[in-house]
Amino acid sequence: MESIRQLNHVLSEMKNQLKQIELVLQNPIKPDCGWLDHQDVCRRLKISKRTLDHYREMGFLPYSKLGGKVYYRESDLNEYLEKHIRIKKSRSHRI
Repeated sequence: MESIRQLNHVLSEMKNQLKQIELVLQNPIKPDCGWLDHQDVCRRLKISKRTLDHYREMGFLPYSKLGGKVYYRESDLNEYLEKHIRIKKSRSHRI
């Protein structure tokens, strides 16, 4: 019975990972094109515009302003993401 429970847990984890892959495939990230506007950054980070404004105000992300519109360098965004990466500790499962 315990083996079935463990198997169900592993299958559930696999299902979650497949859902994440499906989301990435549905919303592909553009290749490094240099500059991103707030919509691109919000979509990539999965945050609201207000959260992005807060990040900018706190100095988390460098930006440039041109004609009242704010732009972010893609390389700065990638660097920010690399600095804040979290590795999930997995538990070993025996089947």
